[in-house]
Amino acid sequence: MPRWLIGAGVLVAIAAAMASAPALGAPPVAPPDQVVAAAPNGVSFTQPHDGRLRVPNYFLVVTGVANVRHTTDLQAPAGSHLVVFSRALDTTPPPTPTVPTSPVTLSVVIDGRSLPVPSTPTGAGTDAVAVSDRAGTVALELAGNGLTQDFSLTTLARTGPVAASLYRNAGAVAPSAQVAPSSVQNIDVSDATGTYRVALPVTVTSATLDETAAPASSSGNSTALVTLTLHAPDRVQDINGDVRDFAQDFSLYPASAMTLVLTDGSHVGATHAGNSAPGLFAGTWTFTVPASTAAAHLAFAPTTAQAVAFQFSGKPGPVQLGAAGFDLALPPPAPTPPSEPLGHPLPVLAGPTASATSASATSRPALAVVVVVVGLVAVALATRRRLVRRQTSSVEPAGPDANDVATLPVTPPQGPPGRRSTPSAREPTSPTVAGSRTSPGPSTVEADTGAGAVPEPPSPPVAPSAPPVPGPEREDWQEPVPPPIPATVVAKVVGALEVDGYLERPTKEGQDEVLALLLLLSTLPEWKEGVTNDKLRLVLWPGGTGPEGRDASKRTLQNRIGELRRCVGGAQRIPEARGDRYARGTDIGTDWEFIKNLLTGPESIQALTDGLAHVRGRPFAGLTSEWPTDEGFVADIELVVTDAAARLYALASDSGEYRLARWAAEKGLVMLPESEEFCNDRVDADAKGAHPRLLDNDAQDGERRLRSDEAALRRFKDRVGQLRGKVD
Repeated sequence: MPRWLIGAGVLVAIAAAMASAPALGAPPVAPPDQVVAAAPNGVSFTQPHDGRLRVPNYFLVVTGVANVRHTTDLQAPAGSHLVVFSRALDTTPPPTPTVPTSPVTLSVVIDGRSLPVPSTPTGAGTDAVAVSDRAGTVALELAGNGLTQDFSLTTLARTGPVAASLYRNAGAVAPSAQVAPSSVQNIDVSDATGTYRVALPVTVTSATLDETAAPASSSGNSTALVTLTLHAPDRVQDINGDVRDFAQDFSLYPASAMTLVLTDGSHVGATHAGNSAPGLFAGTWTFTVPASTAAAHLAFAPTTAQAVAFQFSGKPGPVQLGAAGFDLALPPPAPTPPSEPLGHPLPVLAGPTASATSASATSRPALAVVVVVVGLVAVALATRRRLVRRQTSSVEPAGPDANDVATLPVTPPQGPPGRRSTPSAREPTSPTVAGSRTSPGPSTVEADTGAGAVPEPPSPPVAPSAPPVPGPEREDWQEPVPPPIPATVVAKVVGALEVDGYLERPTKEGQDEVLALLLLLSTLPEWKEGVTNDKLRLVLWPGGTGPEGRDASKRTLQNRIGELRRCVGGAQRIPEARGDRYARGTDIGTDWEFIKNLLTGPESIQALTDGLAHVRGRPFAGLTSEWPTDEGFVADIELVVTDAAARLYALASDSGEYRLARWAAEKGLVMLPESEEFCNDRVDADAKGAHPRLLDNDAQDGERRLRSDEAALRRFKDRVGQLRGKVD
């Protein structure tokens, strides 16, 4: 059997072994269409404001969510990312179940496709699922006893109908339920004479069943906690045009006039708890009810409240409040795809599974193919060499000649360093020496010695390779498009200040303060717990005075908070103050949060590109106040963005993506306009990509940026001169 055929067979066997061998070093690729256990080590999680899901007898809390390319024990397939989430599921039925106990299911739903979540002995754990970068919605779904609730792992909020919902076991997380317009009821408000009358649109912000909260003390009881707020405040105005202050100018709604009517017809009285702030609906009302309660009617009887300053007439006096009522119930069942019940536990995945290993092996066949191709090329070259030798040995000997030359090396024409030279028909060929024959390749001319066999020609010497000079890049390169930010209202601060998602524009005189309030509630480190009244006033009005020199009182701040609520969509996005703290809802975000998560997460060209694509200009451009600088936001943004720009430049240059590298350097110059390093990076990318026009433009721009530093300008000009010589 020919030796070359044996060698080819050996190569094929080696390639097959490589294709089936387990991967070493890199973590396994997450299996497709499967939720697996994941290690939380090193993952930077985002904590939802309210991650509760409830079904009768069971509850679950989502404690953290992250979108990453890899973890310590998993990596995403190409074109995908990992959605990693931590959760705690309480599968222990209450002492008195509200309904007969049946198994619950927990699933991840990706664009309507349901994947079961593996169970753990405690019901708590961290899981991951590979999701295509093109996927739309990703949600966690809890289903049981005919009820289903979903939590979006994209927007970090509950989805579906959650209006006026009763949730069991509120836990430590403050209730925050969005209320549908159908849950709004009008309460008539009038003065004692009936001369002045207005209707207040009121809604139930949250209604929660908690078996652990006081005053429920006996077994089988729960505490229903109810909070109320004004809905659509722009529908009601007092003589000063301020509806929220209108409600806050009255004493607390009498608990004696509020009753919870159960389905058996029994009436439960209310007790007010917490929050000493003024206003009709400040604080929480509690009712002691059976734990089996699944529906009730909240009734308001006609009553009287005392006005601190009755706004209709500007005088203090009693206020007549009319009757109203709300129907409260557990959310209606929703259809759900079938999934594996947690009552029949799936195997706990503590590490790479067989399916994960097989999935991670998908990249090894490609390497095996490369080995086979390289080997076959080598075999072909060896075969060609043997043919040349046979052809050379078959030439008739011409006898010795004094003019014969033993060996005359012929050097092929050299092109630019790093580029392959291909001889053309117009290039001069080496002269044919009498009595000799040239081989098919341009390597040597061999003398005819008259012997029956010609010695194998020596291989031409290999010259050391010069540094490669990249050729021109394709001309269809397009600037990266920023990906969408998963939030309903987005405050953009990395560049000119903008807000996407305003339902209504703020008034001209208050627009700067409303925007600043939104930014403060979205960027200050304490936004999750809430920013204090005093902190907001101090930052907004450091001199102690508001617009036009007026005293910056709490009333002024409340007016601006009310206007902000109206602009962004109501109390579910800017909830009522908890104590003296204001916070924002989970569907309000900032571009900086999104950018920082991408730029400081697992490093990849895609993540860095997506993050830098949202960099539009200097941080907080156009804001006259100094608080972003004083709070350290400007310095933080500049540091993270410039570091990411330098890393993306290096990665893109190493990958031969020189237009992307140039774009990264320009993002660095956005933050540091006079940076010699980024000016150098930009012209280097132009030269490597063979773009003389861009090199000229960037050279002129760099000289303008560096003209205040003579030494830096001189170094930059010298560098550009050297680069022009290479490109030309």
